[in-house]
Amino acid sequence: MKKVVVIGDGIVGLLSALTSAKYNHDVTLINIGKQANKESKIERYFSINLLSKHVLMSHGVWEFIDEKCINPFNKIIAWDSFSGSEVTFNSQSISFDYLGYIIKESEIKKILLKEINQNKYISYFKNVKSIDIKNEEDNPYVISDNHKIYFDILVAADGKSSDVVNILNINNNFVSYDQNAIVMNVQIKDNITRNTSYQRFNRGDVQGLLPINGNTYNLIWSTDKENSEKLIKSKKSNLLRILNNDLSNNIGHITSISSISKFPLSHSYLESNTKDKIIFIGDAAHTIHPLAGLGLNMGIQDVFFLDLAFEKYFSFSNTIDSSFLNYYKILSGQQNKKIMNTVNFLKKFYEENFIPSIVKKSLVKIFDDNSFLKSEIIREATGVSTLKNLSTRDYYQPHY
Repeated sequence: MKKVVVIGDGIVGLLSALTSAKYNHDVTLINIGKQANKESKIERYFSINLLSKHVLMSHGVWEFIDEKCINPFNKIIAWDSFSGSEVTFNSQSISFDYLGYIIKESEIKKILLKEINQNKYISYFKNVKSIDIKNEEDNPYVISDNHKIYFDILVAADGKSSDVVNILNINNNFVSYDQNAIVMNVQIKDNITRNTSYQRFNRGDVQGLLPINGNTYNLIWSTDKENSEKLIKSKKSNLLRILNNDLSNNIGHITSISSISKFPLSHSYLESNTKDKIIFIGDAAHTIHPLAGLGLNMGIQDVFFLDLAFEKYFSFSNTIDSSFLNYYKILSGQQNKKIMNTVNFLKKFYEENFIPSIVKKSLVKIFDDNSFLKSEIIREATGVSTLKNLSTRDYYQPHY
């Protein structure tokens, strides 16, 4: 039995603790109490891809999520208002029923917390005021509200403002996108069961729409800070007019909107996602633009790699050494870099105006007509390629 400390109790931190406990490690889960974000006014929704579903299933979490809280989608339609181009991604391209699922954050966390509280290998410390880390070579430990907690591995899963990253004074290559994301739910006139996600690009703006029930979408609108403030302060009647002008031709007439939340957008990444006996995971290691809906999925993919590292090294040698750490570092680093580069390329492609609209439209059409390339992109974005290449477990079934 080894001692594992997990800092952070978001979805990724909770899954990291459960993954470590699966190998009978002595796990300490620490939540550092922080003031709640006053900008958060509505329920958060996440797009869960197929790899993330696999991870939730492997921990026995998926089966307990209320079916009414899961909205699957099998198609993504993305269009660019500037060039008039459109591209469609369909689950049939990879012979699966769905591309992903839209689920409330609170629903996932509720099930995970129940599993955490019932797990005999996990000690859960909530609302800790402060931590410090003494990363000594032989006996590293965390000081948590004046208590010493020794560890063999520390998993930093404490988000994009990671205390662990700050304590260790690690450069996370932070770059602001100079944008905010404003988030709201929009209701459509026709009560139709929809299994399609939408993405509208308009120069620098991105409007992503996730279907959360028959006639309601969760809208994540990325725009520059000045425009976001104007939109938030607008009367609802004016905001409805703008949204219908932007979106109604594709999704139908919008009749009402919810309250609005706002959060700043940035990109960051660590040059190395391990340091001595510390593993950085999820937003503590990398943040990206939300245009592809892959932020949380990247974090859950990190948990998948952590699980593979435990399975490959600890199960046979009963040790957590440099080989274990290096295995996680290579798997996670390579895959995350691939995703980050792709997302940043897409953002620049759609927001830069130096490419003539007719050229941009032609390039998108060539891509949309290339079924092989689209299928490869879908396999990467859904995590199917990662599962196929790395997992020895039974997963590869169309019902995913």
